[in-house]
Amino acid sequence: MNLSMRSATRAFNPIGRALAGHRWFKLYGLLVHRGRGSGREYRTPLVIRPVEGGFVIPMPFGDKTQWAKNVVAAGRAQIVWNGRTYDVTSPELIDGQTAAPSFSGAQRSAIEKLGMATFMRLHRADTT
Repeated sequence: MNLSMRSATRAFNPIGRALAGHRWFKLYGLLVHRGRGSGREYRTPLVIRPVEGGFVIPMPFGDKTQWAKNVVAAGRAQIVWNGRTYDVTSPELIDGQTAAPSFSGAQRSAIEKLGMATFMRLHRADTT
């Protein structure tokens, strides 16, 4: 992603944290995770799509983001989506073709235009 996308993300995050996870803002949810070294709790607003048994998250900046490293290292996190909190486990990186059925046609088009190729699938703890 380019610098302007990163700047836009930084600008949106405070607003996203306030709106994400609510029933009336279903595109975004909150990923609640802990820092690998600090143990600090982070609440990261992200596009989150529910799928059978879990969730899929597009990774516009790839798997090198801090939230992705934290979730992979811990092997678990929580997702706040549609007004509910879910314990999630077993993070796995998947490609666009595998993730595509999780998104509408317009969303797939936007994902393609933005050049996103990496996604994370998380499994609901109550279904594993």
